[in-house]
Amino acid sequence: MDINEIRDVVLAWAKTEELLLKVWLFGSRVRGTERSDSDIDIAVEVQTLAGDSSAWTTFMFEKPRLQKAIEALLPMEVQLEWYGGPEETPTIHAALFERSMLIYERA
Repeated sequence: MDINEIRDVVLAWAKTEELLLKVWLFGSRVRGTERSDSDIDIAVEVQTLAGDSSAWTTFMFEKPRLQKAIEALLPMEVQLEWYGGPEETPTIHAALFERSMLIYERA
């Protein structure tokens, strides 16, 4: 599955998940340096649900469900990461800044 096919699958999934505000693809598959056994790195920005103290709390509670849903659609392992901006998630921010594809942004 090439990066364009992955993008299309992840975009269709993102549109069904009201929790998601933004979705990026990043990592070796976006850089074109993947191996046959490489995973796909996906970063998501989520809205904070009522009753949760932060977007991080919401993500940690919802991650198993989100992970299972997207992994069911892709033939490779998925590395699902929360993105909370440069202050809260500097490593993810650096990876997104280096090279990523913003594939979804809720209107």
